[in-house]
Amino acid sequence: MIAASTLSTTLNENVVELKFHRRRPKLNLTPWRRMLCTLDFNLLNSEKGINMLHFKSPSSTSVYSPQQKGLIAVWDILVQDWRMVNTESCHIISTISTNPPETFWDYFNVSIASMSSAQKAAFISV
Repeated sequence: MIAASTLSTTLNENVVELKFHRRRPKLNLTPWRRMLCTLDFNLLNSEKGINMLHFKSPSSTSVYSPQQKGLIAVWDILVQDWRMVNTESCHIISTISTNPPETFWDYFNVSIASMSSAQKAAFISV
């Protein structure tokens, strides 16, 4: 497990593969959720971030305090939207540096860009 502040710092400088318990378990799915995410706004706001990751800035503020619920908002690279991560059951699987950005884009081009919807769903559900 990892502290929310440590996770936030790591997400600001990397793309991170996380595994955490779902807040709302889904029938016939594992209680775990896996995610590839970041909070590196230099990467997300870049031309490639907007065109390839379909990044969009948050459109509204939350009606509750995510921190009080042990949550952190992150950009989910595979789902291409904002998601909440439960930091109380979160484990870092791996990190991919975003400095220089080419490190991540090389990884993206080899490992993510060619993934089908079924492959993305399988990744998330493991």
